[in-house]
Amino acid sequence: MNLQQPLPTIPIPLNPNDEEVYLDLQGVFGRVYEDARYGIRLNYHQPPPAPALSAQEQEWLKTLLIPDNS
Repeated sequence: MNLQQPLPTIPIPLNPNDEEVYLDLQGVFGRVYEDARYGIRLNYHQPPPAPALSAQEQEWLKTLLIPDNS
């Protein structure tokens, strides 16, 4: 997995006779992000703490955080 890929949906093991259940990790992450209001609580004008991002990842991140005013 890399930073630019959405989180996967994973199977959750239950009892052998139970129907398969899947957990959408990206959906859970998005819901927690919205409910905790991280969009207004975090300062996106500063670089992320750690680990350091590659130059390519930094450019990709800028496209998500800085609106294109062209």
